Amino acid sequence: MNKIKKVLMILIAFMHLASFVYAQAAARELAFDYALFSGEFHSLKEGEEKIEFKFYNGSYSICEHEAKAIPILVVNRDANDNKYFLDATGASWISLNAKEFLLPKRQSGVVFLDLSPGQNTNGRYEIKLNALSSIGNIKRDLSLDVNVEKCYAISLELEKEEDKVCGGIEKQYSGEIANGGNRQSDIELNVKGTNWISIDRNVFSIGANEKRKFELNADVPANAEGIFSVFVSAALQNLPSIKSEKELMIEAVPKYDCYKPDILTNEKIMNYYSNAYAPIKIRNSGVKQAIYEISLEAPDWVSLEPKKLAVNPEQLGNLNLNINPNAEISEGAYAVKIILKFEDIVYSKNVDVILTRENQFLKGLKFFFVFYQYYIYVVLFIVIILLIFRRKISSAIKAKYKNYKIRRARLRALKKAREARAGKRW
Repeated sequence: MNKIKKVLMILIAFMHLASFVYAQAAARELAFDYALFSGEFHSLKEGEEKIEFKFYNGSYSICEHEAKAIPILVVNRDANDNKYFLDATGASWISLNAKEFLLPKRQSGVVFLDLSPGQNTNGRYEIKLNALSSIGNIKRDLSLDVNVEKCYAISLELEKEEDKVCGGIEKQYSGEIANGGNRQSDIELNVKGTNWISIDRNVFSIGANEKRKFELNADVPANAEGIFSVFVSAALQNLPSIKSEKELMIEAVPKYDCYKPDILTNEKIMNYYSNAYAPIKIRNSGVKQAIYEISLEAPDWVSLEPKKLAVNPEQLGNLNLNINPNAEISEGAYAVKIILKFEDIVYSKNVDVILTRENQFLKGLKFFFVFYQYYIYVVLFIVIILLIFRRKISSAIKAKYKNYKIRRARLRALKKAREARAGKRW
């Protein structure tokens, strides 16, 4: 019984002490009391010293790449001046414009919590504001719900990022701008680089999650040569930091070289007053297909077929130069100019047609070879075979001749033996 009384007395004494300590702490907090309140977004103007604070207790919404400020009201309810220390946690893109300040007794002040979420920060955040008073070491905190939205997002695409073109052409390159944000945006398109690339339109109003196509216009000068870089960028008009960029590399070949043909033929073509065709090959040593218009500067007894010829790069095309002089034309060299034209570019080559009357002996010899060419080929074939196997044939002939000599010697010896036997009989 005595033990129970002692325990009860100790418990009563502890509760009395605890209530005293609590009362002391409550009295201390009451003595150094202060409060934190959040307000609506406010844009602080330069030189502004006072603001109209509007209390706000809801969730805050802000876009990526946007900058806003939440006013925080600190109220000193104490009868004494006090100094306060503030700290904000919950995201890397928040900051306070003041982390410590002094408030006179029963006065209030406003600090700003600056929000500036960057790329790919969308989501919900719990931002906590922690405060500590210098006198009394009283802590206060304030929780804020902040929702970061992907309001603005741009992507830019080109149909190709590399190309090879010929000088003197006009060409268009397609592109597309996509608004990946959740708000309609005015997007400005810019092109930098060579001065022969342009755009017809450079501002586009694009709805949320929509796309717009555009065209780059290339007017390549005929003598353009080299690799040209074209930089295309799309940026928000109200937030230029939000942009997308692409580079288009264009290799330009001068028009003359782009379709250049090599005219392959002998510089001197012999003709013996006969109706003959001289083959001419055209090789396209350029980089694009060309359709050449063919013409001649030549005597009227020289002509060329066909009049048009399409040749792909690094491929060959065939022309036939027809030479048909009559017997009254004098012997000699006649200049012939073969002309190939592509659009406004002219390529040419000069050749000489040599007219000469053929020697009758050579003509007869040529006729003989043409008429008897089959027999000549057979004889040549036999001669070649004999030359190839001459050693074997020679050995075989020698062996046969040796055997022949042996047989003759034997026959002579046999004949003499018979004659000797016949003499003895007589």
